[in-house]
Amino acid sequence: MDNRQKLAALDLADLTVLSSLLQDATVLVGDMGYDAEAEQFMLVAARFITEDGHNRRRLMGVNIDGVKRARRYGIDLNRKEDVLSLLSVTFSGMSVDLTFSGDAMLTLETDQIRVFAADLDEGWVTGFQPSHNSDEGKISLMTNLGQAQLNELAENDSQEKLILALPKGQILQSIRPKMEHAGLIPEDGFFNEKDRRLRFSTNDPMVDIIRVRSFDVATFLAYGAAQMGVAGSDVLMEFDHPDIYAPVDLNTGHCRMVVATQAKTLTEEDPRSWSHVRVATKYPRLTSQYFAARGVQAECIKLNGAMELAPGLGLCRRIVDLVETGSTLEANGLVEVEEIAKITSKLVVNRVAWKTRPEVISNWIKRFREAVDDTQSST
Repeated sequence: MDNRQKLAALDLADLTVLSSLLQDATVLVGDMGYDAEAEQFMLVAARFITEDGHNRRRLMGVNIDGVKRARRYGIDLNRKEDVLSLLSVTFSGMSVDLTFSGDAMLTLETDQIRVFAADLDEGWVTGFQPSHNSDEGKISLMTNLGQAQLNELAENDSQEKLILALPKGQILQSIRPKMEHAGLIPEDGFFNEKDRRLRFSTNDPMVDIIRVRSFDVATFLAYGAAQMGVAGSDVLMEFDHPDIYAPVDLNTGHCRMVVATQAKTLTEEDPRSWSHVRVATKYPRLTSQYFAARGVQAECIKLNGAMELAPGLGLCRRIVDLVETGSTLEANGLVEVEEIAKITSKLVVNRVAWKTRPEVISNWIKRFREAVDDTQSST
């Protein structure tokens, strides 16, 4: 008799069933993989079953669709023969999380549940007998305590205002139509740059807005002082904090991050021959990563503005900065060499806040997503 299972988990109830089937499954590190282009994460697990009075292992293939990003904790991908013991598969509202014994975890960023699994063979008899009175039991207890703490946080958070952090400057004006379309109207003075206040009430008594610098949006979000915000993808890539999630591209603040230099520099050297460069930039982390990927060592000088002055004053020969039209580069005698990334503004949320206030934050995400879709269709 063929007792092989084939399942599709499309909601929380389905995922709970699948998680129970996979509890105590073992997974080789080398049997996991992420296809970023296809947005799929795949693994093969040897799940534990009891059948006809015998303990058995049976291989199960698992495919998780719609994964925007995969993060790992306590897992070394170079140690392909390492065996992980799977404890649970859960959904937080913004990620499918695979928790393993030994504090290892996979966090697969997705806003939906689309998990497909199927047994691959008849399996084999094993002498293994799961025990949850040892370390795994402790982990299970810790998980329950964590859920209790989340429930307590949720109760407390539901009584507090949601804080939306928005950046000063051009982005603020560009997102105004989408805020209005989403039904969020700040009090008078918010869009007036001469108003020195930093915190403003809105037409929603449970939502306040703070007006801060662009990089500070990420800081307020990462440490939980704000629950939602708007930030450019340049800030998010430079900050790269695991507790910040960007569910909506607002389709505003379009610009590019580029490498630029003086025109005469290009006549003296070929960028393809660079092996060591000194660069002035507001994005030292991104800049170092970009040049390192090309095999170039980058010495980054951190500046928060007036990058265009650096080459002319001898501080460095190159800069990495944002450009919209290129007119500022041209006015300062600089030319664009390479494009690093295209930049837009994103709606961002704090992970813990989304877990503790899923209905409220999911509702605002939906409203902003509809605002983006409607404004795009009308243009």
